[in-house]
Amino acid sequence: MFKTLYLTTSLFLCLLLLTPPLSAKDMHATVHTGYSKYLNDGPGGFGFGTQFSYPVWENIQAEFHLSWHRGKHTEKSEPNIFFETESESSTSALPIMLGASYAFPENIVSPTMYFGLGAAVLNTDIKLNGTSLKDNALFDPDAFKNNEINFALELAGGAHYNLTPQMFIGLVLGYTRIFTDPSSLEILSIHGHLGYAFK
Repeated sequence: MFKTLYLTTSLFLCLLLLTPPLSAKDMHATVHTGYSKYLNDGPGGFGFGTQFSYPVWENIQAEFHLSWHRGKHTEKSEPNIFFETESESSTSALPIMLGASYAFPENIVSPTMYFGLGAAVLNTDIKLNGTSLKDNALFDPDAFKNNEINFALELAGGAHYNLTPQMFIGLVLGYTRIFTDPSSLEILSIHGHLGYAFK
């Protein structure tokens, strides 16, 4: 099912990207950073990324998103006379997305909605007292994700405010789902962004 959905959406997005933009001067580029939380894999962390968009129809933009999210969880054992242990589990993801967004009519604050599909490179690790367990012969290496590529989807909504005719700032609330075994990873992100409009 996912292969059919992925193929159909990829063809649609390719058509969007091959459609000449309404005006090259309306292309946008943004960078963003902020809080990223793995909903089913420990507490939050941080993330950052960039995106590029250009209009293909009225109020519709084709978009390319590249981002990185990292979350980690640290636990310390109760100190005693002999030793103290500290374990740290971490998960990092690099989603690469193609999508489309809808921009509502411009006002003082301009809201947008976005949907994208693509792939995510996933890595997981566990460190005990600062030493990774990936290379420990006692642990199954298949228990860790090592540059594993997975199908992913992304939903987002946000709004921006124009500082100048070319510069704008905004806030984006995003949801990313990475389809991996044994269960999918879900990331909720709240990022601020700074953008530039080619006008």
